[in-house]
Amino acid sequence: MNRMMKWLKNLWAKRYTREEMEAIEAHIEKYFGECDAVLHEPFSRGVHVDVYAVRPSHKRNFATLITCGMGARKMKVPEGKGLDEYARAELIICLPPDWDFKQMDEKWSWPVLAVKALSRFPLDTEGWLGYGCTVDFCHPMSRENEQCGALMTMAYGDKGCEVCTLPGGEKVWFYQVIPVFREEMQFKEKHGVKRLIDRLQRVTGVVVNPDRHNAGVGNADSLPVIMDIGEEHRRKVPELKLPLEEIAGFQHMAIYLRWAMEHELMDEYFLKQHGEVARAVHEGSYQGDLREFIRDHLKGDLRCDMFSKEGADFALWYYGETMDESHYYPCDVDNYALNYFGEAKYNCDAFKTEGYLFVPWTEEYYQGMAKRIDEQFAKWREEFSEAR
Repeated sequence: MNRMMKWLKNLWAKRYTREEMEAIEAHIEKYFGECDAVLHEPFSRGVHVDVYAVRPSHKRNFATLITCGMGARKMKVPEGKGLDEYARAELIICLPPDWDFKQMDEKWSWPVLAVKALSRFPLDTEGWLGYGCTVDFCHPMSRENEQCGALMTMAYGDKGCEVCTLPGGEKVWFYQVIPVFREEMQFKEKHGVKRLIDRLQRVTGVVVNPDRHNAGVGNADSLPVIMDIGEEHRRKVPELKLPLEEIAGFQHMAIYLRWAMEHELMDEYFLKQHGEVARAVHEGSYQGDLREFIRDHLKGDLRCDMFSKEGADFALWYYGETMDESHYYPCDVDNYALNYFGEAKYNCDAFKTEGYLFVPWTEEYYQGMAKRIDEQFAKWREEFSEAR
């Protein structure tokens, strides 16, 4: 009898009520963007799960796929751990802006298939998915992708995006799906989810990258460090209601990248992809906006592996993890703003502690910062040569 009831439960597709569906859709539009397409599910088992697609925007320069329906059925949460409010969930996966997720070929379709499979995982296993959980698919995501599992982290976006409260008061949690390698899942089992996430943050952001470095292999020091994430600066403009264009969040990153290009410190692989831009910057003929280049072509991030061996070593010393204020690029950016505005204006209420975003985007700004980077580079070279 129990087997029959379980079979019927898995067959019957539970759905949100109309009011609940409207709340979920409103939440998606508010925090992730206007839905561009809905990948409807023609046949459902256990839960009816559609996938909402949100096109890239300047605020979120990547495509976003979001399940809608998984949370209609409660998961069986672990007993005695106070997790009852986490019984409902939806899943999010972020893709490069040019990802053709409507194609049926598995090269493109695997993210959709992955979130659909994950949405039924709790029902099929009588288990639970929440923050820090990993699921092993036991096979690569596609023939071109060796990632074979998924890690759940909290949804990426503005504050409040991680949870939607339904009309009845129950909460639906939104989790970010991060595809992972087998070695990364093994690393998590041995060292815990926090250490795995720390490693992943060194090699990738939230956007799917099948070609990224495997964070479960090698020493942490060997992983390419993410130096700066432009999204963290960009989103301060709308969050704090600053009277600025959001592109201002990428200014200090663009200055550093231009300086590195002018000094021929870019990695060979970077040059294969973006050599035309690097050469134009080096020759002084580049007519574009490097802030937009970082946002649109570098996924908003600066990473050590974008630079040559010398460039990466310098970046680790100056823009990496040491955070020594005597040679720390973000401190030099703040100090430039302090000197530019003066202490009173720099600390005024209107700037809301983000004075560096208000420095005018001019050649004078670049040249002033480039001079300071030159000084730090000379200091690093002197210390490095002495160390050798």
